[in-house]
Amino acid sequence: MVLCRICSGNNEGEIVGFSSGGKERSGKYNGFDGELYAIYF
Repeated sequence: MVLCRICSGNNEGEIVGFSSGGKERSGKYNGFDGELYAIYF
């Protein structure tokens, strides 16, 4: 499952960035349940 969040950071309610993340996919990193797939600001 991928989680997506949209961040609004101004008074006009315009989208100024986003981030997307979810379950850690590679299985290489013990102790980490999730990972950041994309971020843009």
